[in-house]
Amino acid sequence: MPIAIKLSPAERIRRAKAAEPALTEDQLREKLGVTHGQIKAAFAYRKPGQKLGRKRA
Repeated sequence: MPIAIKLSPAERIRRAKAAEPALTEDQLREKLGVTHGQIKAAFAYRKPGQKLGRKRA
């Protein structure tokens, strides 16, 4: 019996981009039904080499 796993919109965006790197932001918006801000936030979080924690002002 398959188990349904619910992914956050950000994780769906990152996985779709990893599977098809040639996708543009417009194509991601159409395919996944997300906003421009959600796409930017998904890629701003967990960048390779990014330090963990909050940045100080």
